[in-house]
Amino acid sequence: MADPNLIARLYPVDDTRCLGHAIITVFMANEALRIPPLREDVSRSRASSQSLESDTDDADDDQGSGSSTYEYSPGLQLRFDQVRKTRLGFLLGTEPTCDIVLPKKDTLRGVGRHQCVITFDDQGRFILRDLRESGRRKDGTAVTYNGKGGLKRRGFTWILGGDRSPRPPATIIELHDNLKFQIVVASHDIHSVSYKEKVAQFRRGAIENINDICLDALGFKSLESTAAPSGVETPSGDAILLDNEELGRGAQAVVTRVWDVSTGLEYASKKPLKEKYWDRLKREAKLLSRINHPNIVRLIRWTDIPMPMLILEYASLGTLYEQGRRNTISPKENLEILRQGLSGLIYLHGLEDAIVHRDIKPENILIQSRIPRLHIKLSDFGYSKEKDDLQTICGTHYYAPPEVFSGLHYNELVDIWSLGLVVMEYAHGLPINQTIGAVAWPKEIISFLETQVEFSDCQLLSMLSKAMIVRLPDVWTASEEHMAAALLLILGQDA
Repeated sequence: MADPNLIARLYPVDDTRCLGHAIITVFMANEALRIPPLREDVSRSRASSQSLESDTDDADDDQGSGSSTYEYSPGLQLRFDQVRKTRLGFLLGTEPTCDIVLPKKDTLRGVGRHQCVITFDDQGRFILRDLRESGRRKDGTAVTYNGKGGLKRRGFTWILGGDRSPRPPATIIELHDNLKFQIVVASHDIHSVSYKEKVAQFRRGAIENINDICLDALGFKSLESTAAPSGVETPSGDAILLDNEELGRGAQAVVTRVWDVSTGLEYASKKPLKEKYWDRLKREAKLLSRINHPNIVRLIRWTDIPMPMLILEYASLGTLYEQGRRNTISPKENLEILRQGLSGLIYLHGLEDAIVHRDIKPENILIQSRIPRLHIKLSDFGYSKEKDDLQTICGTHYYAPPEVFSGLHYNELVDIWSLGLVVMEYAHGLPINQTIGAVAWPKEIISFLETQVEFSDCQLLSMLSKAMIVRLPDVWTASEEHMAAALLLILGQDA
C-alpha cells in the first residue's frame, strides 16, 4: 500500500565524481530523513554501472518491475509528516539551519549556504527553487529530466511533479558538478481531497517545534507560481523549454511541442531544417510580431541564437486535418471555420501593410477547442508575404486559385478562395478526379461547385459560388461582405 505521507526520495547519482559527496550528504542527515537501500545485492558492482544521467534504460525501469541503480543505495526521504526547520519547505545548503546539510569541501566550492528549497507552489505543484540571486552561473543549480535540460540557473524554479506534464522517470538534481541526486517522486492522486489538504498543511508549515529562519535574509519573498491564469504568458529569456514530441514536419521546418520547466505551460517551437531556410523563418517571425488576433496563432517569443526559433502558442487538439480524420466536422463547426477564418483574413488583409497568407489549408488551421464551440487559429506563415509583390507560385496547389498559376500578379483574395475550398471540402467534399494537373484543378473545382449549386438549395454552397470560389477575382465582393454572409448563415437567416 502506498505511503500517503511520502513525498519523494533522494538517491546519490552513481558516478565516480559525485557518488562520494552525495553519500556523505546522506549520512550527515538526521535519522528521520535517512533511509536504507531498497535492495541488497552483494554481487552487484557499482563500478560497472552507468551514470543515471545517460542511461535511459535504467530510468525506464524505475517505473516498472525491474530494479534500478538507486535502489541499491541509501537515500533521503521527504515526507508530509516530518518536522522541518523552516516553513518554507525542505531547505538545502551548507548551513546547519538547513534540513539537508550539504558538505563544505574545496571540491564543492560554490555550493550555497541556503542554496535551494524543495517545496510546493501555490498551485500545489512539487518544485525545486534556487534561492540565490537570479542569473546564469557556473555554480547554479540544474535539473535534468531524462537527459534533457541540465542548464544551470540561480533564482530559478523547476517543477518536479504535480502538474499536467508527466515527469520522466530519471530526474536529476545537480547542486554542483560534484554533487547530484536522483529524485523519485511518490505517486499520489494529486486531485484527491486528502492530498490537497496535505499540500495545504505543508505550505502553512503548521508543524510542531518548527523554528523558522528569516526568509527575507534568503532574498525569498513568495512561493507563488509564475503561471498566469490565462496560461499564455511569455516565457522569460532564461526559460528552459524541453522538447516533448514532434507535432509536424514540412519541407523547411519542424514544429515540436515544448514544456516550460518553471510554469508547466506548453508551447510549439518551430525550427528550420536547414540553414538555407533561416531567413524565411526570420521573415515569418517579423510578420507574426505584427499580428494580434484571436483566430491567428500567437508568436510568444523568438530568437535567432544559435539558430532562428519561433515559440508559438500551442493548440492541444492539433490541426483541422487531424481532427477531421478523428471525428467528423459538423455543419455547425464548419460554419465556425468559415466565420473565424474570415475574421482572421479580414484582419490580415486590413493591416496597413496587408499580409497574404498564401497557404490556407486544413493542415494550417489549428484547433484550440471544440467544446463548447470550435475555436480555430490560422497558422504557418512560412509562405506569407506583404501585399506589395505577389507573383510566385507557392503554397499547396490543391487549395490554390487559378490566378496563382497564371504567372501574373495576384492579391490577397487568393486566401479567400483557399478558405472557401476548405469549407466546401468539409461541407460536401471535393471532386473525385484529384489526379489532374495543378492548372486544370481549379477549373474542376468550379465546375463541381456549379453542379452542386444547381441541384441543391444549400445556402452555404450558394455563397461560396458567388463570393469565394469564383472564376475571376475581379468579381469577388469585399471581405466584409463575406463576413456578413457567414454571420447570417450562422444566425439561420438568408445569406
